Amino acid sequence: MPQNTTTDKEDAQNFLAAHPEVLVGRDALREERAKIGGDDANTFAIYNKPVSSIVLVQEFDADTKERVFAVALVDDEQAEEYYRKYEDKEEPSDQSSGDATQPRPFLFERAPTA
Repeated sequence: MPQNTTTDKEDAQNFLAAHPEVLVGRDALREERAKIGGDDANTFAIYNKPVSSIVLVQEFDADTKERVFAVALVDDEQAEEYYRKYEDKEEPSDQSSGDATQPRPFLFERAPTA
């Protein structure tokens, strides 16, 4: 993977400065997940990239939909690989593939009128 440019680092610093509630690093992610009960918690996670060098992990309460925590994984190759593997590429899926991780297009036909 190419080295991050000064702009990437500045973008990451600016994002983190603008969002002081966001924790940083894999240790913070492990600690926050442990606080909520790990994999047994009634939560869901959203992964996104607010800037090119950050994978942002946001955990939400499944009932209230309130954010429980947010952790930025900066220049983390493992996080980048996970994000690339599961990111939504907005490409049409092949319905015959049976791949449940791929989005399915919504098909709608209007009922014929009399």
